[in-house]
Amino acid sequence: MEVCVALGLLVSDLSAKPWKGTVITFSNEPQIHKIQGKTIFERRKFVESMDWGHNTNFQKIFDLLLRS
Repeated sequence: MEVCVALGLLVSDLSAKPWKGTVITFSNEPQIHKIQGKTIFERRKFVESMDWGHNTNFQKIFDLLLRS
């Protein structure tokens, strides 16, 4: 899970607007989150505290992206 969080933070930092600084949870009910925190430690804790659900509904992720 640590590698997933680190990769998510890296991709989020390197992304262009409007996706810069955001992540999507991979769960049955995905959500877009603006990453909070000033330090890498705070940002990691924020991402780790999200409700991940440990499953992925890709159709809902695509629907969420299209509505955004």
